[in-house]
Amino acid sequence: MRTVHHRDLAGFIRKMPKERHAAAVRAIRVTMRTRARVVFHEEILATKPRPPFDRGEFDRSGKVIPIDDGARFFSSSPYASVINRGRRPGTWPNITALMGWVKRHNLVEKSPEKARAWAAAKSTFMGFLAAQRMSARKTMTDYTAASIKSIAWAIAAKIKRDGLPAKKVFDRTSARLVVELKAAVRAAFAGKEAAGP
Repeated sequence: MRTVHHRDLAGFIRKMPKERHAAAVRAIRVTMRTRARVVFHEEILATKPRPPFDRGEFDRSGKVIPIDDGARFFSSSPYASVINRGRRPGTWPNITALMGWVKRHNLVEKSPEKARAWAAAKSTFMGFLAAQRMSARKTMTDYTAASIKSIAWAIAAKIKRDGLPAKKVFDRTSARLVVELKAAVRAAFAGKEAAGP
């Protein structure tokens, strides 16, 4: 979360005449509304070694709301603090969420041997009956689901052992926004009005 009040930019505000304070607040709000999500998206994609971008939920979760004398940028994603600050070793992550992640990233593929055997078995009538019996016992989907769960548990064990590194997306976003906000407040100080409420 990044909250910007006009008093945060005190060096500019102290020099600014009182009648320009409203312009400074307006400049902060307009800049946060127009630039915060763009900068946030750019910082997500610039994260090394891999951006925290799965379904785009974290990226879409950035919100800007006006407050008394500025604006607040925050993420409504339940994973925002884990992505930004990382995770300490010692706790198990959500296995169901990890299973979905493994499935979306195609980390499990059907074994080519099993897929060929399945296709060959279905090609003859006797093979078809054998495939039906095999189907009653365990299908290829069952094998894939078991593999997904197995990989998810392996990832969870590594996260429990090592934790997750901090991506610091909000920290980098905040640093860039402060530079842009100072420029916007300088413009307000010079008398160039920001458009918007």
